[in-house]
Order: sequence, then C-alpha cells, then structure tokens
Amino acid sequence: MITESPVLFARLRELHQQREDALDEALAAETGAPADALAPRAAAALLAAAHRTLFHRAVDLAVAGRTHHQIVNAVAKATDEVFALLEPSLADYAVREAA
Repeated sequence: MITESPVLFARLRELHQQREDALDEALAAETGAPADALAPRAAAALLAAAHRTLFHRAVDLAVAGRTHHQIVNAVAKATDEVFALLEPSLADYAVREAA
C-alpha cells in the first residue's frame, strides 16, 4: 500500500530522513565534532542507506508472499552483507572507550 501511494511513500522518505538527521546530530554530539563537520553526516548517511536497503528488502519479501521466518532469515543474511561493506569505514568511528 505504501509503495502504491505517492503521499505515503513521500512520508516514508521523510521518516527515513528524520532518522538520518537524528543520527547525524547524535554522532556529532558523541564525537564532539564541530557544527560544519562532514564525518557525522557521512556516517549517518551510510548507516541510513543501509537501514533503507534492509527495510526495502523486508518489504519486497513481504509483498512477494514470503513467510515471517523466510523474511527474518533473508534480512539477517542481508544485514551481515550490508554491514560488512560498511565495517572497514565505520568500525572505529564514534567508539567509546571501555570504562
């Protein structure tokens, strides 16, 4: 239903953007980055893209009539694949020291 409705699809894009903006703010605060720093925005954009990719994979599988179990297994495998791509760039970014 969402993908068939321009209004709902636009709202979904807005929600994804709000999540990315909030992550940007949190990363900037956590790292103490200056207001014009690109690293928090870039990291947030990469993580948001990963989330959107996985979200759309789950939706596509649901629309295709896959079972909950099939969707969970497919998205878990996709999650490993997507985050393996991001790990070289983000594994050490905004990591807190152990207390």
